Amino acid sequence: DGTLETVRMVGLDATGFDMHRVKVIEGRLPAASGALEFMVGEILLERNPNLAVGKIVKADRHPFTCVGVFRGDSMLEAGLVTTRAALAVDRGKPWLSVIVAESKTEADARALAERLNGLRSLDVDAYPERDHYELRVKEYRDLYIFLYVILAMVVVGGALAAAAML
Repeated sequence: DGTLETVRMVGLDATGFDMHRVKVIEGRLPAASGALEFMVGEILLERNPNLAVGKIVKADRHPFTCVGVFRGDSMLEAGLVTTRAALAVDRGKPWLSVIVAESKTEADARALAERLNGLRSLDVDAYPERDHYELRVKEYRDLYIFLYVILAMVVVGGALAAAAML
């Protein structure tokens, strides 16, 4: 009907397709090779038939072709899925995955983080959310101090210049 809407496209690897219980109901999965292909969730397709198999959608200025329709986690069914490789193609963007897991206690969160960090099959930095923000503050502390010093120099310089003009 010509209505524009923002639709989320998620990049998954083979494990991700299994984890989210993606079931192909028409067509096929996107090629693992990184081809610019996607599948549309059944819920989204009901709202927007222009996303049917064979249709082309531009995502980040790249033409992605719809190769299938799927059912899966309801969160995913309201969007598009492709492969991680397809999202990384010709963009110079690193692969990035963020997983948020909620725990009942901080001790449980720390135990989970230690367990994930101990898995050799994963290249991951896992830590509780509070630690994440503390790390970001420490990471940017020197930058903030530098910017405050520059700001102070500009203010003092402006004040001295104004005083000299009097």
